[in-house]
Amino acid sequence: MRFPTTPEHFEYFKERCVYWIEKLKCDDWDWGFIHGKLGLCLAQFDISYTGRGIDVTLNLKWNEPPTEKRLDRVAFHEVYEGGVLSTLRAYALMTISTDTVNEETHRIVRKMENFLLGYDTR
Repeated sequence: MRFPTTPEHFEYFKERCVYWIEKLKCDDWDWGFIHGKLGLCLAQFDISYTGRGIDVTLNLKWNEPPTEKRLDRVAFHEVYEGGVLSTLRAYALMTISTDTVNEETHRIVRKMENFLLGYDTR
């Protein structure tokens, strides 16, 4: 079953992204937000290293109910991965496979989510 994300969910998601951007000091990037269709992921970011821009897309449909707690966690995940780990990812991609970089990046993000947000979803 697929659950729609509403305009209200999107506004809350954007607010939480902005909160994490400020909290994690990631305001050296130009952030944009999109409410659009993705595959099965809940959200994703697209980055322009040369333009120092990051667009975060919240998927229109989720495979779980979009609760505020989950929206906050997804917002943290995208901001941390895009804003904090982006330079590390760029250097790693020069020598390591994309799949390995994605796997290790998500391992780091999950550890920070669990530490900062106080719940575990391994």
